[in-house]
Amino acid sequence: MTIEKVAPGGLLESGDLTGRDGGMLAGFGASLDWDTRDAVLFPRSGTYIQLLGDAYGALAGSDFTFSRVKLDIRRYAPAGKDRVLVLQAFFLSTFGDVPFYKLGLLGGDSLLRGYYKGRFRDKALVLAQAEYRVLISDRIGVVGFAGLASVMPKLASFTWSRLKYSVGTGLRYVINKRDGATLRLDLAWGRASFGLYATAQEAF
Repeated sequence: MTIEKVAPGGLLESGDLTGRDGGMLAGFGASLDWDTRDAVLFPRSGTYIQLLGDAYGALAGSDFTFSRVKLDIRRYAPAGKDRVLVLQAFFLSTFGDVPFYKLGLLGGDSLLRGYYKGRFRDKALVLAQAEYRVLISDRIGVVGFAGLASVMPKLASFTWSRLKYSVGTGLRYVINKRDGATLRLDLAWGRASFGLYATAQEAF
């Protein structure tokens, strides 16, 4: 990682943040996956669970020594013809000398839409979100979604008062009926925040 430009007076210039000067990241990891979804790109039923762990250190040539554990749980429940309710629970915990760009990051087009990605970051992250998807024709779909999430120094310090929320709606265009590949346009609102996302692939 190379830091090419630093804003004068910002946290990277004046703060003592791990990774402020960039550095080499190298490590090892493993994941355990359980997947009963009927499709990968646009699932309409099934469950997806991923438990991921990785570790970085001098043995692998890394400038930083830290580890991460991530648990991603998703449930796809049919709610009628061409309708599906999707639920996700996501947990991340990091340990050690973690550079700021590998902390748990909220925001962006996946984890709590409506906030700039990385606006909220810390060593631990918890998230729960839901999305209701409806196909109104062979190629056009609409969705509504909402989420709650928080970041904290460690999972044990979680407090309800620090939860962030987001709500939103979006349009879908199915570009490949065979595998369900879609283009999506989402509008999301958070606390004094707004996000517009145009991309391929569902958020979760």
